[in-house]
Amino acid sequence: MEALPSQARVDELKQKVEEKRNERNRSFDPTTIERPEAVALRLKGRRCIGKGPPKLVHVDWSADKQRVATCSEDGSIQCWNAFTGAKVPHSSFKLQSSWALCCSFSKNGEEVIAGGLDKKCTLFALSSTSEHTVARHDDFVSSCIFAGSQQELLTGSGDSTCGLWDVETGQLTASFQGHTAEVMSLTMTPSLSSTVFLSGSYDGSVRAWDVRTGKLVQSFDGFRSKVNCVSLASSGDTFAIACEDCSIRLFDLRADAQLGRLDDKSHLFECNSLTFSFSNRLLFGASNDFTINVWDTLRMERNTQLMGHENRVSCVRACPDGSCVASTSFDGTLRIWA
Repeated sequence: MEALPSQARVDELKQKVEEKRNERNRSFDPTTIERPEAVALRLKGRRCIGKGPPKLVHVDWSADKQRVATCSEDGSIQCWNAFTGAKVPHSSFKLQSSWALCCSFSKNGEEVIAGGLDKKCTLFALSSTSEHTVARHDDFVSSCIFAGSQQELLTGSGDSTCGLWDVETGQLTASFQGHTAEVMSLTMTPSLSSTVFLSGSYDGSVRAWDVRTGKLVQSFDGFRSKVNCVSLASSGDTFAIACEDCSIRLFDLRADAQLGRLDDKSHLFECNSLTFSFSNRLLFGASNDFTINVWDTLRMERNTQLMGHENRVSCVRACPDGSCVASTSFDGTLRIWA
């Protein structure tokens, strides 16, 4: 039986891999690639829903593409008809604390789950007044998404961990530990066959985890500032991150490398939320300068800006069929762009 390599040998091999990766990244010149034609966008604000206060923090689309759920600083959750702007009947809920930070529709659209400063996630049924706690953390819950099926929930928390929970029993089935600061964002493709999710943290790293094994698959470290948000393209191969230094970066999971930066010298504000278009060519970024920046990921440049909000844009989400985009803001409004 062969002896295992020493720790010094392992460190040496890791160093060689890192050197090869850096050498490849330095040799890649995106300017040598023929750029496709620019996309002519005609997006406009089609509907403005609500009138703050309170500040709206997060938005999510239902699978039927008809409804959106929002959560706000006063701990309330509300579902809206995205086309009429009316409140969905029996869909007003409230957490036990202020600042609901995240919300998500279940796969069948019959429940909404939300979490925030109360350190837990609560599942609310739209057809009744029933509710029950699904997840509990030691600090605020920053992100919650259903993991492929209706039965499992992924959460990210200020306690620096991510958790996989059984929705029915509320039991923790897997804990993902490795971050050294608050986990602020989770992302996963909506496919039922998805097994990998990404987490972005204030420790300046993005980590890819396998929900089946609970183990770390890939790690992207070394960012000089906190990672505000991470978004995975529907293809499952490319993801984007926004950092506190106002940078937006694209990565390829297969190449285990950065593809480029979508920085613009005229863009000097942080991005709070990212979402890919249906085709994955466009990337929408919710910004602190009250706008939504639309980036062309193939041309590596900003295509346009969507203006209308009167305060920080807190979240942006593309409709599952790509027909429109929803955004929330600290001005207390929900806007639909198409």
